[in-house]
Amino acid sequence: MRVVLLIMLLALSPLFIDRALQAATAFREDKAETEAELEFSYGSMPRLTVGETVSLKPSAEGTPEFFLHGSLPPGFELAKDGTITGTPTKPGTHSFRIVAASGAQRGSETLRLVVRDRLSIEVPGEMAFTSGEETSSGSEEVSVSGGDGLYDISLYEHPDWLTIGIDGSVKLVGDIPPEGDYTAGINVEDGEGRTASTVLRIRILPPPPSEVGTLAEDMPLGSIAPSPPEGTNPDEPSWSNAQRSEAVND
Repeated sequence: MRVVLLIMLLALSPLFIDRALQAATAFREDKAETEAELEFSYGSMPRLTVGETVSLKPSAEGTPEFFLHGSLPPGFELAKDGTITGTPTKPGTHSFRIVAASGAQRGSETLRLVVRDRLSIEVPGEMAFTSGEETSSGSEEVSVSGGDGLYDISLYEHPDWLTIGIDGSVKLVGDIPPEGDYTAGINVEDGEGRTASTVLRIRILPPPPSEVGTLAEDMPLGSIAPSPPEGTNPDEPSWSNAQRSEAVND
């Protein structure tokens, strides 16, 4: 009984209470430190391009181990140190979560990777113009896709009478050249220095034959062209359509 009373008196003493509070506080601090979130970061994500290899490495304290929750883009893999490497195979947007663990600490970050298509340029199979026609009678437009979207389009090894606008429209200037086949190189560069090129083929066609109307062209097959009235010449304007009709009726 005396022992129990002694313990109760000690428990109620200020010194005992103070030490108990200190121990509880230290326990809570240790627990909070153990449960603190592990911080790491991959920084801002770059824009990826099909066919270009990339390596993304996180910054973190210590040497945590990294795990993947979700799916990486095709052609990518995650190393234990958190490095994401790979070569995109097709365009698209991919979101996934990376989890880091070190002892009892855990941390996670959601990443979003945008893969754009490679820079490419397409031209019509062939541009065709007719010799002698107006240069404003037609044009073709070059189609550019992929890259970062800021394009600089230019010609190289091309005829002097061919131009290309900033919108990719290819036109002829000045006089249409003689009939024949011609080529022109087209180059495009995006804002990040990627380039693509192709060759445009141009065909200049001969002018169409002049259309001269004759009486025989208007007659049915098997008919015999009549002779013009006496004293007239069918090649002269004086031989009118009425005279032609009269000659047919005779």
